[in-house]
Amino acid sequence: MDSDQVEVNISEKSGFGPGFQDARSWLFRTEYSAILIAIVAYLIWRTFYLGGVDWLQVLFWAVFPDLVSFVAIGAFSKISEWPTWGANFYNLFHTILTWGLVFAATWAVFSALYWPLLGWLVHIMMDRAVGYTLRETHHGKNSPFSHTRDPILKRS
Repeated sequence: MDSDQVEVNISEKSGFGPGFQDARSWLFRTEYSAILIAIVAYLIWRTFYLGGVDWLQVLFWAVFPDLVSFVAIGAFSKISEWPTWGANFYNLFHTILTWGLVFAATWAVFSALYWPLLGWLVHIMMDRAVGYTLRETHHGKNSPFSHTRDPILKRS
C-alpha cells in the first residue's frame, strides 16, 4: 500500500454489534435502485398527469455532475494524475447533500419546485445503484471531505 493511501474497512466488527455492510452490498444497491425507479416513475407520471417535465433539462441535469467534475478535473490535471483537489471537487457534485441544498435554494428563489433537478439526483442514484460511491480523499486532513473514506473503490 502506498504511503499516501489510507485503507479503511468499515465492515470489520468494532465495538458493540456486528460490522457495517459495504456500500457495494446488494442491499444498498437495491435500495438506491428502488429510489432511482421511484424518481423516474414520478417524472414519467408527472409528464402525463401534471403538466409535463422538460426532458431535455432533466437530461442536462443528469449529466451535469460528471460534466462539471470531469471537465474541471481534466482541464487542470496532469496526464494520468488527478489534481489533489479532484476527489473533493468530484464528491461535491456527487453527494445528495449538495443536490438537496441546490434543490432547496431553487425552491426558495423561484417559489416553485424545479423538477428537472431530479435528473441530478437520478445520476447520483444510478452511480450508487451500480456500486460507484464517493471518491477517496486522502490528500490531506484539512480538506472539507477528509472524513470521507471510500473502501469501495479498493476492490480486491
